[in-house]
Amino acid sequence: MGRRCCQRSRRYVSVSHYRNPVNVVEGLVNRQEFFIELADVLLDAHQKCSLEKMHLYRIIISFVSLFTREITKNVFIARKFLYIIGLRLKGYMDESEKKKKVRQQPKQIFSELIACNNHRLIVLTSFGIITSIIIDCPEACIWMPLDESQVPMYLVGSPLDILPIDPLLFPTFLNEKESMEFTKTLKKLLASKLKQIHTRSCKIDNRWALNCSRETDFHLIVRACVDVVSLLDTADLTKPRAIFDLYSKVFGFTKGNNEFFDGEIVIRVKAMLQWAITNEREGSFRALLVSKILQIYVRHFRSLNFDSRNFVQIIVDFLNRESPAPEKASFRKEYSNLILLLIELQRASLFSHDEYIMLLIKYDELKDGEPIIPKLQRLLEPLKEVESTNLSDENIGRTSNENQQLIRNFLTPATTIIQGNLADHEFCRLKDDIEDEIVFMEKPEGMGIHERLIIQLPIEQIEANRGAVNQRAIYLYGITNEREEVSKNLRNFSTNIINKWLEFCYIFHRKRKTVKTRKNMVGLDECFKDFKKLTYYDRLCVTGYCMDGYLQILKDFTSKSTSSFSLPIIEIFDMLLSMAEAAQCIGWTITFFLECFPLILSCEKILDSVRTDLPPGTFSSQQCFAIVGFLAEHYKYFLLSKEAIKICNALFRVIEPAIRAEDYPTTGWSKAVAAFLIQARFDLRIRGKGFFAFRARDCQKILPTHGTPIEYIQDFDDELFVSEDDLLNYQKRIYTFHDFKVFVQRLNSVEAEHSFVVNAFAMAKEFANDFSKLTELANFCGNVSAVKSLESHWLNVIEALCTPHGSKRIRIPGFDKIDNSMDFFQHYTYSTFITLLATRFCFSVHSLFVRFNNDFFKAPRKLF
Repeated sequence: MGRRCCQRSRRYVSVSHYRNPVNVVEGLVNRQEFFIELADVLLDAHQKCSLEKMHLYRIIISFVSLFTREITKNVFIARKFLYIIGLRLKGYMDESEKKKKVRQQPKQIFSELIACNNHRLIVLTSFGIITSIIIDCPEACIWMPLDESQVPMYLVGSPLDILPIDPLLFPTFLNEKESMEFTKTLKKLLASKLKQIHTRSCKIDNRWALNCSRETDFHLIVRACVDVVSLLDTADLTKPRAIFDLYSKVFGFTKGNNEFFDGEIVIRVKAMLQWAITNEREGSFRALLVSKILQIYVRHFRSLNFDSRNFVQIIVDFLNRESPAPEKASFRKEYSNLILLLIELQRASLFSHDEYIMLLIKYDELKDGEPIIPKLQRLLEPLKEVESTNLSDENIGRTSNENQQLIRNFLTPATTIIQGNLADHEFCRLKDDIEDEIVFMEKPEGMGIHERLIIQLPIEQIEANRGAVNQRAIYLYGITNEREEVSKNLRNFSTNIINKWLEFCYIFHRKRKTVKTRKNMVGLDECFKDFKKLTYYDRLCVTGYCMDGYLQILKDFTSKSTSSFSLPIIEIFDMLLSMAEAAQCIGWTITFFLECFPLILSCEKILDSVRTDLPPGTFSSQQCFAIVGFLAEHYKYFLLSKEAIKICNALFRVIEPAIRAEDYPTTGWSKAVAAFLIQARFDLRIRGKGFFAFRARDCQKILPTHGTPIEYIQDFDDELFVSEDDLLNYQKRIYTFHDFKVFVQRLNSVEAEHSFVVNAFAMAKEFANDFSKLTELANFCGNVSAVKSLESHWLNVIEALCTPHGSKRIRIPGFDKIDNSMDFFQHYTYSTFITLLATRFCFSVHSLFVRFNNDFFKAPRKLF
């Protein structure tokens, strides 16, 4: 009993950690795990409540309503919440009948509950969530003929079956006098959705029994698909031989041979492919995981055939039936996932571009005599004429209301409640995510599935693939000079990017200490915008050329052949990694890192020997910081890659002087790399192949401590910081090493260190929402904190900022300079700055969460 209570308490606390809806919406936490945990908490609260004790359930259902929009994006999660909420409404009916000992109409019972202050919020919130699921995710309501002994209860039948009241009655509980028209519209919309659900449920019922020659086979197909998806969703890949165990279970080899049905292996393969590209799951690792599982199957049976069907045939059939469609809302994201999947299948030698083309010709999907690009250009010509006509009409009809319309376009499309002009007190306007203008994606409408894929699918530019590259060019452009022109243009575009990079490099002179760099970054931004308009194939080509150019810049630096030489700044490397990510070449980029590390170490050794005042370790730690940022974005992919331990050891060798050498300067970038290595070593300790060249406690030496409360005296230096001109207009990322050491010596007391932290927030307040300036400020603060260990001061000030009604801010000198309790416009600025400080490990994020947990979540925990 005590253990169950402890587990329940931990569950409530874990949910309370993520009470901020923004964290879930923006993907700062794992959405699927969060919503499953939240649904279990809601079910637990339902099972313990009665008509007299609804306080806890009311809190949780109100919290659930904040995520209605996110819940409706996932069929299984929406179905689970719909089932649990239906149980609560049914519980109301049962408890009412038991109490009054008479059967009443559902509408009468719920009208009485809505009139009660204790139950009004629960009932109306439940009605609202159910209505949203029916309208936005009708798939979650469709009837499923599954056996309750094999699957969870919410997957059996339809969740609507458990509702004690017809959803069409929900609009009648609104105030009809004030919203008559809205009630009618909502009722009409609900009726159409319920009719659609009923029709689809009937079709599933018929198809379930008549789809196969044997009436019992179809439920086995669905069970196999559910089995594959559930296994992939819950796979724990940190255990030894985990991927081999997953392989056995995914293909059903753990069950008896007599339980297999015809074509089951192909069904399971297609379910894996769909799991890898669907927008209802997250993570680039899915493509790599699926390719590894399929690769194990091929090695196991020594054949590329699955149930006597060639793998490329399965891919073509999958594309014909399950390929992302342009009219689908998540088309761009799912197509990007499809490209990544096919790249990984090519890298695993499972998918052959040449075999794919031959199969299309065999199926008459591709014709030899008609090149694809000229055909599509003819289809695009009428569209261009229509667009130019519409554009001219818009220019003629433009009015003085242009600014209001522009602001309206910046709003999220789903926010249909806000209409008309925005209020004058609106603090922050967030733009929609701008989709890449990739050519030949949605348009023209007559473009086929395979035509689009031949245009977009990347092919690694190596000698072994020369035939496939030439074959692709012939089918796209024919036997014309245009093939060579396209290749030439891509090389010229790549050369222009590399030349731009050279303009933004650090420039070192052998006989002078001066380090110069250009400041205008507009050219790089424009190049990247043009890059995002290319096809995925062209992106891969340009990225490959630019990677070679980047390596050449580093090699030229180490050659010492000139009196002045250049090194790329961190923004250049970050741009290159963004290009690689946009091209979906994640695996090739990880291999590229292994080529970079020896050159980075060589460059750092030369910098130590050159007569320059650049702080030791600055260049190498910046490069590794960008690498770690990329690997953290694709962390599970990194853990699955065979180069993982090699990269960890190489990263450690770069930051090793900061850890082992005495008086070697530590930077905020080095601390971030050390923290990444600790986590990666822990996750790779069992399944990783190879030996680590470091121990976790080695990296722990330079990480921030947990911090301690500090009692300050009333002594605050308002001018203890650097000027904005010195911080932003200087020729390097930070001070020269000499000036930096002079400044650090000024932080010789607790009050001076505290003054530095407060003044840093004051400067962040001046920068407002200028992200580039905030980044420069965070870089400087990270390097100072790495030398002076200011984590206690950062934690105290941040905690005071986040407790506007607490007594802690009263005891902090100079806090009035940054107080923002009533200025909500500054919340975004401070939140951004604190996040940037956390990425430089100026303080322990874990310690900050512990303090927040103790300060903010005391009351909710007492309620639980």
